[in-house]
Amino acid sequence: MLKTLALLSLLIYPHTPNATVTPGSLCDTQNADFIEFRYQEHIPYCARNVSSVLKAKIYEQYGIPEADRDQFTIDHLIPLSIGGSNDRSNLWPEAKV
Repeated sequence: MLKTLALLSLLIYPHTPNATVTPGSLCDTQNADFIEFRYQEHIPYCARNVSSVLKAKIYEQYGIPEADRDQFTIDHLIPLSIGGSNDRSNLWPEAKV
């Protein structure tokens, strides 16, 4: 029964990022989380740094109540490994399906 409720809640919420809310953002040397440039392509790399307060704001922005948040993870639209940042505009709640 609990698993059925969990699956139903996943149907209610978005399965893809909202482009208006989460357009994506890139890491750069001005970013507090910037560590280094990586790869031959000189891609800026930011350390993973997403606070629980920021995660809560993202869940709220997407309309996901606290009771359902354990079924999601906060994900980077542009992955850190290819130059994404930890900025709010690059984060969205991805279902753990």
